[in-house]
Formats: sequence, C-alpha cells, structure tokens
Amino acid sequence: MIHEKFHTFFDAKDETIKIKKELITSCSMIIAISENTKNDILHYYPSIPSEKIKVIHLASAMSDYNAEELLLTTNKFILFVGNRSGYKNFIPMLEAILGFLSENSNVDLICAGGGSFTKSELDF
Repeated sequence: MIHEKFHTFFDAKDETIKIKKELITSCSMIIAISENTKNDILHYYPSIPSEKIKVIHLASAMSDYNAEELLLTTNKFILFVGNRSGYKNFIPMLEAILGFLSENSNVDLICAGGGSFTKSELDF
C-alpha cells in the first residue's frame, strides 16, 4: 500500500494505484501479508468487504534450520528488515537510535535483506 500511503513520492504518471484499484475491485479474494496491510486496504478502498481479504503472514519453517547456526548475537537486538533505501528511512532510523546504542552496549542492530551496505551507510 506504499503508493497509496506515500503517493507524493511517485510520479503523477505512475498508474500503480489505478491498476491496483481495478485488480482489488475485480478479484474474488485478496491476500494481505499482515493485519496492518488489510487495514490499509480497507482504509484506502472502503468499498471492499473485509471478508474478501485474507491475512496470510510471511513465515519460514524454522525446523529446516539449525538454531545454533542462526544465533547471531547473545545480546538484545533491534532488527531492521528489507531494503535500506528511500521510504524505509534507514539512515534517519540510525540517527534516531545512535545515542541509545551508544549507551546500551548489550543491544545490537541486525540488518536482514537489502543487499550490501552502501559506502554512505558504512561511513555512517
């Protein structure tokens, strides 16, 4: 629902919202990845019946992994997931938590996804 929530970040010629509205109104079922996404759909498309939206959370079968191999830290941690550019506000988030992390050496920042760190991210 990024295009609806942050429409000013997109070119006026972008037809994503128009196409999404056509798809949402014509389909028989919508799969949302969270209750928040479902609520956003209902907010931006109030004519859609709530029953038409099924929440199916993203998940992994953890039984396929050795938990000891996955243990990255024994500290408490803040987890940042996904692309670190643009609307995810990675650098502003770093600025916001820098003092907290400096004062709490038992807390790590773990980033998952988003590819390699950029030079500016590493410099920061």
